Amino acid sequence: MKRKYWGLLLLFILILAGCSSLSQKKESKEVTENQIEKEEEKIEEKEDHRLVTGYPGMEIFYNSYENEQMQLSYFEPVTDSPEIDETIHAWLQEENEEFIEEVKYLKPSDDKDSRSSYHIELDTKILNEDKKIYSLVFEESSILSGSNNFKKYKAYNFDLEENKLYKIDDFFDINTEELKELVYEELVKKEDIAESLNEESFHQAMENIEELDFRIINGDLYIYFDSNEILPGSFGGQIVFIPFTKTMNLCKDEVFKILSKDQTEKVETARNSETEPPKAESAVALTFDDGPNPKTTPQLLDILDRYDAKATFFILGENANNYPHIIKDMVDRGHE
Repeated sequence: MKRKYWGLLLLFILILAGCSSLSQKKESKEVTENQIEKEEEKIEEKEDHRLVTGYPGMEIFYNSYENEQMQLSYFEPVTDSPEIDETIHAWLQEENEEFIEEVKYLKPSDDKDSRSSYHIELDTKILNEDKKIYSLVFEESSILSGSNNFKKYKAYNFDLEENKLYKIDDFFDINTEELKELVYEELVKKEDIAESLNEESFHQAMENIEELDFRIINGDLYIYFDSNEILPGSFGGQIVFIPFTKTMNLCKDEVFKILSKDQTEKVETARNSETEPPKAESAVALTFDDGPNPKTTPQLLDILDRYDAKATFFILGENANNYPHIIKDMVDRGHE
């Protein structure tokens, strides 16, 4: 009889233990699921700040996200054109989702300062306010936990009145080889870039003109390359500047919408002449002493290129010995 009671008691204890174990597993599962849901909620939380820009036909919003693993922020324009908005929004969404997906596979860091970060800044230029023509350049900087900063650019040039996104060949009568030559000529003016330029990657990047990220400001052409696109990552992103004097013979009529009256006259003069447009009779001689300086001289040379100006440099012997590559750069750019 006692054995029977002991057997029933043992069975009762086992049943209780089993129920307790199932209950603990259920609770554990619920806690885990709740943690996942909370983490996802953190990623989806955002604060929208409307920026009062004053741009005709366009407002810009600032969006930010933050959790224990990452910081994310970006600017997004909202224009009078749903089609243009859709194109820009699709790119922003794709970039955001790609970054969030990469962060998911990283080990969480206890150090708040070493979280992954992703920021997209927006530089807005009005090309023609009356016609609502804009140039937007997004500069994307991303740092995955423990990695180096990665720079990426995306440019949109558009006409809100005509509901049109521009490509570079809308403004210039130019083929791939001509543009490639212009860009290459500007890139290799700097010795360190000339030595490190990946020729194969450069030609691939320039192969499809329609996909180039560019903008035109005061007739000058800027072309953007991402980190690692044509140069090692240590160089970061690259912005190639091509002065108006080198592109005005290639301008199409569309470019007149974004040129000043003076620039338009120069283009028309160049079109009607087989030679270069006449230069002004009066002139100023530019001279610079005690060079070259490794910090300021390269910047000065870029500025002179922008205005198609030539200068005379008076060199110190000691500096010439220390910086022969800068001397070579001066000569290559046509200075004395």
